[in-house]
Amino acid sequence: MSERAQWKQPAGHHAGAKPGRTHNQVKPGFSRNSRGYGTLNLDAYVSGLAKNKHFLKIYCEQLMQQWLDQNRNCPQNERLCGEAVWFTQNLLLGPREDMEQIANAIRKIQQHGAELTKA
Repeated sequence: MSERAQWKQPAGHHAGAKPGRTHNQVKPGFSRNSRGYGTLNLDAYVSGLAKNKHFLKIYCEQLMQQWLDQNRNCPQNERLCGEAVWFTQNLLLGPREDMEQIANAIRKIQQHGAELTKA
């Protein structure tokens, strides 16, 4: 998995755009960026780990179920995933001019968030 840098977009700082939708609107302008890590605690892969025979040999079924139950409700993680914009690590390895272009793009997104949502 590649390293990622995260920029937190505070709620209400989208110039009228709803968190979560801004990413979808600007994604075509940014190569192939993903949404980042997302809410993995709700992912089918993570649920599958609790039923994995190798984990069940180490941890009993009751402990695995307890682990699942206590990790289902993670409101801060859900909030962070909804407010974050993710960049792959290699995107941030360019020269200073590249960093300035990225910063300018972020400013434009912040300033024109409402327009992007309507597009």
